[in-house]
Amino acid sequence: MTNKIIPVAKPTVKKRFDRLHIVLFIILAIVVASVVAVWMVRTHVFPSEFKPVTLSQKEEVVLDRKLERLGLSGSGTSIPLEPERYSEEGAVREVVFSEHELNAMLAKNTDLADRLAIDLSNNLVSAKLLVHVDEDFPVMAGKTLKLKTGVEL
Repeated sequence: MTNKIIPVAKPTVKKRFDRLHIVLFIILAIVVASVVAVWMVRTHVFPSEFKPVTLSQKEEVVLDRKLERLGLSGSGTSIPLEPERYSEEGAVREVVFSEHELNAMLAKNTDLADRLAIDLSNNLVSAKLLVHVDEDFPVMAGKTLKLKTGVEL
């Protein structure tokens, strides 16, 4: 029996990442961070104005009926008030407005249409408001801020 030495090949240790992969990962991270930063600035720091809601003809008729039940005219014209004796007789106390109708009334009757949006959900009223900061204000002069609020009912 002869003792032969059989050469054993060394296992090659492969690098996990080479320099090219690391550079590509860094470039990808920079691109992703830049896209996220631009998106955040466009949506939160400089938000665009809201689009006013418009109602269809059928929705307009339903809204006008609801406003008439409250003693308001749907056309936006004001009726002069006359004093009268208060009575509860035949009074209907419940009128339900949808989120769409509230936003349409804002769009039709006020200059807040492009700056205020109302959202209704179960037991919660949420609002978004865009506030223009005055040019003379010391911080963020001339910018537009987006404010969000909610009231639980």
